Amino acid sequence: YGDHRDLHSFPTRRSPIYRIVPHTSIEKDKVVTFNVSGIHLDRQRSGLLKVGHHRLVLRDVDLTSSGTYTCQITLSGPPFHTEQRDRNLTVIIRPESRPEILGVSPEYTLDKAINVLCTSKRSFPASQLDFFINDEPVGEKMLTRYPIKKHHDGLETASIGLLYPLSQRNGLRLGAAKSDKLELKCTAKIGSIYWESVVVETVLRRDGYMLGR
Repeated sequence: YGDHRDLHSFPTRRSPIYRIVPHTSIEKDKVVTFNVSGIHLDRQRSGLLKVGHHRLVLRDVDLTSSGTYTCQITLSGPPFHTEQRDRNLTVIIRPESRPEILGVSPEYTLDKAINVLCTSKRSFPASQLDFFINDEPVGEKMLTRYPIKKHHDGLETASIGLLYPLSQRNGLRLGAAKSDKLELKCTAKIGSIYWESVVVETVLRRDGYMLGR
């Protein structure tokens, strides 16, 4: 550190949350913390690891913990030179349960349409939902992506509707379905952090109809 001690500060939203002056040979590190809503510091796990390396650990994070965090280093004596780096922290909350498919009939015939809804409840941000039939992705023209429902606590619920006329088949090779079964799958994902799916089986009846390939 040369002739001057460095001061490390971690402000967020332009408000300081943590400040430390590294120790000298006869002094301990001087640490000052500030109360900021949504910020809960783990004092035991935070601190200087070695010269030039500092760790700040947060616990019990929630949506209010999201924001831009700045590490600022200032020399404690003239010319009081300052360096800083910013990083954005986004808190992601996984859905409270797996996605759910509603409205599936026990069986269908070729003159019917699959009309179902998939919902992923209470996450942040809302899950990205997609439908598959027999592991084939369903085209957007048969999907209805409903507006995100926002809850009072900041969490969000996503819903997607599927309307699939079986008479059109839309390129889906229904004749290849084993035992006349159709698998409806809905996937929910949030970036690379979360992925989950649900599969519901139903039956395609061939009564009076020919299934071409």
